[in-house]
Amino acid sequence: MKNGLPPEFISKPNRVCRLETLTPGTTPRPVSSLRPLVSSVRQGMRHLLLGPFVWPRETSFTYRCRRWLQNTGMSSFAIQTGGFSRFEIITAAAAIWLGLGFVCLFIEGERIATQVHGQVLAAIKTDQLLWHAVEVDGRHVVLHGAVESAANSAAVLEHVRKVSAVSALEPRLIQLPAAALCQQRLDVFSANAPVEFKAGTADLDEAAFESLARMAGVIRQCSHRVEVGVHTTLKGDAEINLRLAERRADVIARYLVRLGVLPEQLAGVGYGERQPLSMGGSPSNSNERVSNERVTYRVAGGAA
Repeated sequence: MKNGLPPEFISKPNRVCRLETLTPGTTPRPVSSLRPLVSSVRQGMRHLLLGPFVWPRETSFTYRCRRWLQNTGMSSFAIQTGGFSRFEIITAAAAIWLGLGFVCLFIEGERIATQVHGQVLAAIKTDQLLWHAVEVDGRHVVLHGAVESAANSAAVLEHVRKVSAVSALEPRLIQLPAAALCQQRLDVFSANAPVEFKAGTADLDEAAFESLARMAGVIRQCSHRVEVGVHTTLKGDAEINLRLAERRADVIARYLVRLGVLPEQLAGVGYGERQPLSMGGSPSNSNERVSNERVTYRVAGGAA
């Protein structure tokens, strides 16, 4: 024995047990060596990689040290070790595995949503729809759009239901007889005169004022209500993008009213990231930014 303690309690290759006589109000000195910490991390990784049936050889050292000191009759003592207990190692391993599981589920969910989105867009016959938008949540699909007849609506839904990756389809199609000409003109003018904003703001770009002046004339000639939808890139926080889209939609609607469009003929809606044209690729890709960050004009139903 050394200093009244068995040799195994004085020094270990990867653990330290230090005996100090304490007086009321004092605290034990901290262990300054980094060796116990490094060793404990190594033990934790070994336990994580080799499985729950492989235990570090010295996880019971703290317990044995405490029991021995209690048997000596010491009334005040403190035990410090540089390593972690078996419970701490198991808990850390479980937390790491749980975190990895959530990451894998998130990645797989994104992959499935992208796949479903692409297959649904490929199945839709665009000549049967005045306009359309697709929202995907896993394998659940919400299909927005406008058709001129019930026959067109039934045909579109039949094509989408043939997509095997779709587990649930929620159709939100509106029937608008004689609205095709109005929607066609809206599409032509919006394609030739896109509305853009200054990056990250709801301030219109200089060229946008002329584009909106031309669009106001088209909307005034349309006998249907028109929805002005603002969509953002997939880059950044979804909630922030949604609020930005709502502000932009309000700016466009108010400016169109200043140009002579009746307020009751307009409905400004900010969609944010909810209705992308493409879910694949990197959100920072310039092609994805052009396709998803856009302003849409859709015949919304109801007389103007």
